Amino acid sequence: QPKNNPDYKIFMATVNNLGFDYNSKNLSPLFMRDQNNGEYILDNNNQRISLNDFPSITEKFKSFVYDFCNINNRLNKIENESQKVHYNYVLKSRLFDEDENKNLIINPELFEEKYLKCIEKIQKNKFSNLKNFDISNKKENDFAIEKSALYTYIDISNLSHGDYSTKNKLRGWELPNRAKVSIQENDIIISKLKGSFEKFAMIINTNNTENLIATNGCFRIRINDENIRLSFYHFLFTNDFLIQAEALATGSIMLDLKLEDIKNKIY
Repeated sequence: QPKNNPDYKIFMATVNNLGFDYNSKNLSPLFMRDQNNGEYILDNNNQRISLNDFPSITEKFKSFVYDFCNINNRLNKIENESQKVHYNYVLKSRLFDEDENKNLIINPELFEEKYLKCIEKIQKNKFSNLKNFDISNKKENDFAIEKSALYTYIDISNLSHGDYSTKNKLRGWELPNRAKVSIQENDIIISKLKGSFEKFAMIINTNNTENLIATNGCFRIRINDENIRLSFYHFLFTNDFLIQAEALATGSIMLDLKLEDIKNKIY
């Protein structure tokens, strides 16, 4: 903490690219590509450039340290550079603002320019959240399972971008433990897991809603007002929803969107 300064900047950065595919068995290396034609981008030695965020974050941190040293004459044993590189930060006063950060979660994505500009753009117009609507993500069943009854079970794998499959038919005794949420016509279901926020659907087929059950890996959102329901459903197709959901997802093993956050912090 700087001397005689109760408030100060805290450096924030998010690593999205590690230079390799961590989902592959062999950790296959990844390289930068031209987004227009898919060709590899080469350096001055005609070598492929690793798709790796660490070098750019290092430069940002050096610039942050340089600014910090000029203001506070501290951290002078850490390498720094005078070049001006844009970096993200949060003021200590905002981080400990109980109204905004009751859980004191230091999530760098919430302070990235992409997220902040998204929120700023939305809040310039009329906007709302979901705090007044019925959202379910139960750990316990909200229905009584009949072992011999036939159910249509919707898992995250049965969802796509605005569509869903009703082919997964299971008897009550076959339902997995995560089959917790009953679904009815006009319900909206959204994956709560980071990496699959693009998987959502509105239940519209009245012939297939009887005994329809969803995994508790999804949120069931029930909005009775048709105009509001369709407006929110349209919003799910936008990049503004994805930016917010990705930034708000937290967790130690599997990152997901929490019930309180989807109710209060998705605008």
